[in-house]
Amino acid sequence: MSIDKKSKHYDHGGIEVMAFIKAKLTPEQYKGYLLGNQIKYHGRANFKDDFFRDVEKAGIYNKLLLELKDEVCDKCKDFVQSVNHNYCSKCGKLLPKI
Repeated sequence: MSIDKKSKHYDHGGIEVMAFIKAKLTPEQYKGYLLGNQIKYHGRANFKDDFFRDVEKAGIYNKLLLELKDEVCDKCKDFVQSVNHNYCSKCGKLLPKI
């Protein structure tokens, strides 16, 4: 299903383009891609006929960025236990106590 309900062409052919991009980039590259697109849509909104459509598109990328804070890398199975929390020894992300 397309991340943008108003633009169905993104998942034409059976795969959502964003899912493909996320699968092909490292987590940091994907985060940069999302941030760059958010900046792009905000930066050009004043120069478009439909200001709010670009603000809406920027919001889609913002939502995807915020969802990343709850993700962990595929290496997060290798975590270090600390007194107050666990954290991934590879990416440093804080993990819930087990």
